[in-house]
Amino acid sequence: MNQLLVEIGTEEIPAGYIKPALNFFSSMLRKKLADVRIDHFEARTFGTPRRLTVVIDNVADRQVPLITEVTGPSEKIGFDENGKPTVPAQKFAEKNGVSIDQIKVKDTGKGRYLCVEKTEPALSTIQILEKALPEIILSIPFPKTMHWSDLRIQFARPIHSICAMLGPKVIPFQVGNIKSSRYTFGHRFLNSGKIRLSNPDEYIKALSSAHVLADIEERKRALKLQMAKAVEQVGGYTLPDDELVDIVANLIEFPVAVVGRFDRKFLELPREILITAMRE
Repeated sequence: MNQLLVEIGTEEIPAGYIKPALNFFSSMLRKKLADVRIDHFEARTFGTPRRLTVVIDNVADRQVPLITEVTGPSEKIGFDENGKPTVPAQKFAEKNGVSIDQIKVKDTGKGRYLCVEKTEPALSTIQILEKALPEIILSIPFPKTMHWSDLRIQFARPIHSICAMLGPKVIPFQVGNIKSSRYTFGHRFLNSGKIRLSNPDEYIKALSSAHVLADIEERKRALKLQMAKAVEQVGGYTLPDDELVDIVANLIEFPVAVVGRFDRKFLELPREILITAMRE
């Protein structure tokens, strides 16, 4: 069992697009794993304006084998009076790719019939995901999408990188002109270089060291704490506004609060007008 990490690195995605995109991305990825019989745990999502990420723990390396039972002709038709297989039995074995010795006789309630168990080959998880991930990524819905360069694909904003790993291994695929890798990237201005991951479990800590808080809830808590400290220094207070905190948290990757001021002559307006103007 390994941890699965898929990060789509982009230019700045509008704040309101991020959570719905992550929910869809996570849901589709888990559905795909379930549909192809790959055992896995729950998914976790991480997102900033510049990345959409899904992490799934305990993902199996291969599919669960699929065993199916195929019923053939009746025992009377399949074997003669001496118990030797007839031509219909031999044809049934050939059709299902087994030897005549692998055919069993089963009582179905309607009589005794020839049957055979077939086991489909179990593909590796990487084999499946390298084909499935490009389609899943490009199916993420957004209120508006855009083209870029001379590519025929669309996304909320241009895709700059894809980090896709199952345990220590890279899942190899390509979306547009971007090939998947084991690299993520830090804050655009504070730590703009590439970050090499040996394993998905390094992801959150590596980004935090590069001034990126990828966990949305952690970023909101940090934002509230920064605001509280900033206004405390000037003897002020913040107005409760969780919706605005949600928006601002998804406009940034690393919160740093500062206190600004307006000339008092611009504040000689009703409180509601001032708050609405600054908020919107």
